[in-house]
Amino acid sequence: MTTNHISLSGNVGRDPELRFTKQGGAVCTFSLAHTTRVKQGDTWADGDTMWVKVTCWRRTAEQVANDVTKGSRVVVTGRLVVDKWTDKEGGQHVDLAITADDVALGLKNAPSTQQQEAAPPF
Repeated sequence: MTTNHISLSGNVGRDPELRFTKQGGAVCTFSLAHTTRVKQGDTWADGDTMWVKVTCWRRTAEQVANDVTKGSRVVVTGRLVVDKWTDKEGGQHVDLAITADDVALGLKNAPSTQQQEAAPPF
C-alpha cells in the first residue's frame, strides 16, 4: 500500500453513507468521479472518468453526510491510497481511494445567489 497527499475535484457518484464504529466514531464513504477534459481539434470533450472511493472520519464524516448528495461537485484533500489486491481466481487488482482530511463543495458550476448591487450614479 502506498500513500500520498492529493487534492481532487469531481462529482459525487452516490449519496454518502454514514456509519459509526463500535467506539462511536463517525465514518462516511462516497464515490467520486473525476473526468478529464481533452482538446480535439478546436473543441473540448470529456476524456476518461476515474472513480475514487473517499473515506472521511469524525466531524468531517458527519458534515459530509449532512451537506453532500449524489451529483454534488466537491474538492477532496487527503491521502491517496493505492491498494493492490489479488482475487480468489488470482487476478491482480488496483483500487484508488482517498482518506479525506477535508471535503469542500466545489463552486465552479454552482449557481450564484449573490445579488449584485446597482452601481452608484456618477
